[in-house]
Amino acid sequence: MRVAAVPAYRNRAVNPYTSLLYGAVENAGISVKEFGAATLLGFAPDVVQIHWPEWLFSAPTLARARMQARAFKMTITMLRARGSRIVWTAHNLDGHAGHQPLLERRMWNWFTTHIDGWIALSQSAVDPVLQRYPWLASVPHTVVEHGHYRGVYPNAISRDAARDHLGIPRDARVLGFIGNILPYKQVPLLAECFAQLAGDDLRLVIAGNAHSDQHDVISAVGDPRIIYHRGFVADAHLQHYHRAADRIVLPYREIQNSGSAILSLSFDVPVLVPNLGAMAELADIAGHDWVRTYDGPLTPGLLADVLAHSPVANRPDISQLDWPGLGQRTASFFREVMAYPPQRKRERRRDHARRRTS
Repeated sequence: MRVAAVPAYRNRAVNPYTSLLYGAVENAGISVKEFGAATLLGFAPDVVQIHWPEWLFSAPTLARARMQARAFKMTITMLRARGSRIVWTAHNLDGHAGHQPLLERRMWNWFTTHIDGWIALSQSAVDPVLQRYPWLASVPHTVVEHGHYRGVYPNAISRDAARDHLGIPRDARVLGFIGNILPYKQVPLLAECFAQLAGDDLRLVIAGNAHSDQHDVISAVGDPRIIYHRGFVADAHLQHYHRAADRIVLPYREIQNSGSAILSLSFDVPVLVPNLGAMAELADIAGHDWVRTYDGPLTPGLLADVLAHSPVANRPDISQLDWPGLGQRTASFFREVMAYPPQRKRERRRDHARRRTS
């Protein structure tokens, strides 16, 4: 079986998730290549797996977005005409950027009526997908969790050495946020809540690329206990920011799955996350001491409460997220999709309309 993925290996430097996944899928006996122009010119792949379709039809300008949307439709139509099965991994229900919301909503609806299978990253993600796109109930689907990052990044430094590197007192109580700083992640809210806490021994470490509006709000908080490093965090430095923290805080306004939470657990650092999406399932996997969830918006009281508890000892058991098993399950699903008769767009819509009127 031949699989072409969007993306497969090309984004490893930014996020090795797909690279790790397809390495495991290849070990399970399936060839995986990066999707590109050659895919349309050579032998048709049996399966084309798409992870973030919004990357392929979202653009800041409407003219460019329309051009991308037309190219996307033509490509999917051509692939299916040549016999390729289209599989979507449902990381999100739609895109976060939302440059062209009306066009993107139409494209999401079009795309989800032209797939032959889909993968959710958690059991809790299945119902939201079906609520948004009810016609996908008749399409083969499965759950394959997001794997961990243990052994991917350097992780040899101690907590004391990490704090020395960042200029943080060894006995400080430290919260952290590491990753791209986007509006839906509400990092300015984290800074504002932290600034309301009393304690000279407290520190908040924020590291990552920030949009200008996010950067301005974070900087305006003006708390000297906040250590803010704006910019891309290189792989070699991820250990410094994670190992220095007693807990990583991810105060997202919306969240279905979180590679950032899994990255923190891979560095043996507990996380505080909203009780949304798959976070309760992640807590069941790793342990509720390691993944603490909360309802409602982040508050200073929540931060004070987690800081009052001693850091978690030992390591979280995240063996359920080992890549070999995830690769085997993904490969098995590809084979299932190939054995399932492809459904057509009209059939799905007609069946869905019949269910609604019955």
